[in-house]
Amino acid sequence: MAFDEGDRDMTAAGVLYPLEQVAREFRALTERPVPLEMKTADLGEGLPDEPVDVVALRALLLRPALGHPTRGAVWARLLELAELGGREGQDWRLAVVGMALPGLTRVSMRWAQTVRTASPEDRAEIQMIVLGGFWEQFAAMQADGTWRRDPSRIPARLLWAAERAARAAFTRASRVRETEVELEHVPAAQRERVQPEQLLAFAVRKGIITAKGARIVAWTRLNGMPMAEVTRLLGGSRESLFMLRTRTERKLAGAIASGRLSSEDVELNFERLDRAGNCVS
Repeated sequence: MAFDEGDRDMTAAGVLYPLEQVAREFRALTERPVPLEMKTADLGEGLPDEPVDVVALRALLLRPALGHPTRGAVWARLLELAELGGREGQDWRLAVVGMALPGLTRVSMRWAQTVRTASPEDRAEIQMIVLGGFWEQFAAMQADGTWRRDPSRIPARLLWAAERAARAAFTRASRVRETEVELEHVPAAQRERVQPEQLLAFAVRKGIITAKGARIVAWTRLNGMPMAEVTRLLGGSRESLFMLRTRTERKLAGAIASGRLSSEDVELNFERLDRAGNCVS
């Protein structure tokens, strides 16, 4: 499937999806007066002697004839440039995800197809999860420098992290559905005693998750607040807040699975958790 076809699918419902937003911003890097270009003459055979803009460079990387060492050298330079500070570094970080858009599109669409009646909102959420996994791995690779050992594996590692994030999200969703089925057999009086806000607050008190992570989960999952509004209120980048939400939900799922966080504990402490000072807000 060509990436342009993925673009059309992402906008077919009249919704601007996260990956389409990235695609637009990526294309804009070459439409400005001074396009973002990379020097490639020293990176291997099959690349131009003159600097090439990032959109054209992506097309070159998709050619099967381009060798793995050359492709790896390009990705290594991308990550080196992404470490720059200021606006230039931001542009190159956008270029990194732009280069990976064909793969990210395939991953997102494959997982969207597993949902029988996926709404535009579901597809947008899947894309955000995939992007979150990508950015989390990207940050880890920049921090530990492991990408230098085998640059040719950089794109595979980033896309595999996006795949893992989607799989983990669907696993968590499946556990939630199973829990909902179990709760159907619990008397209504007991169900009413344990509210999601109480569960989050109790997890914070036990040190399982941070207050900031709980706040993001409460605002976006329970209150339906857009991540853009959360970013405005809390500051930082949307990617970092989304990654924090992902980590928070993973910790919650792990704590429930391991027994560190149980409904009995919450029920025993629900009166204290209901106090104003303990609310997640």
